[in-house]
Amino acid sequence: MMTTTSTRVPDGTHLSPGTGPPRSGRPLPTRQRRPVLGVVAVLLIVVGALGGGYLYVHGAAKTQVLVVQRPVPAGHKVTTADLGESGVAGLPDALPATKRNQVVGKRAATNLVRGQVLVADLLTSTETPKPGDALVGVTVQPGQMPAEGLQPGDVVNAVVAAAGDAGQVPQPVTGSDEPTVLATRAAVFATGRATASGATTVTLLVAERDAARLSSYGASGQVALIRVNAKARENP
Repeated sequence: MMTTTSTRVPDGTHLSPGTGPPRSGRPLPTRQRRPVLGVVAVLLIVVGALGGGYLYVHGAAKTQVLVVQRPVPAGHKVTTADLGESGVAGLPDALPATKRNQVVGKRAATNLVRGQVLVADLLTSTETPKPGDALVGVTVQPGQMPAEGLQPGDVVNAVVAAAGDAGQVPQPVTGSDEPTVLATRAAVFATGRATASGATTVTLLVAERDAARLSSYGASGQVALIRVNAKARENP
């Protein structure tokens, strides 16, 4: 007489002879996925190598160019102290550092700001003032310009300040009368030190047609300067 035995598996069930353990439904691990992972790894290595090569080539392409070391107002000559150097890439119009001596002595065609990369269009050989403009010095009394003072490159409107008694500071026009405008959007070219009385000489770059009248009032301390936005206002 033959006897049969059953095998108990960990989950408590009995298996008949000749039967294997129950399948859990999960696919058995195979080696078919390993080639795919290998291909992905190779691609990552290739991409990394290409990226590193790109950064190396473009990093090595940096050249030393001229940059503005400190602000230079429009019309002023560029000096050696105004220039610095920086390594940049991708700016073909930037002036190379080797042209420093050629740049020194030229004038700023516009207001130059610290850190700005120099290109040829920012410089000019034209003398200041150019035809049609004039440089006018005016004496400005205390209270007739902003308290923090003015800097070269600032833009101002010049108006008439009423004259005071002899030896006294001229007083601004009051009442309903509008002050007489002497020049609009004049550029501050230079400023002098204040005198013992507090008066300051300011050199303005104005249209030549306004120069004579502005100079006449400016010599007697009858000019007030109003700083305005450097950018031209757009018509509404």
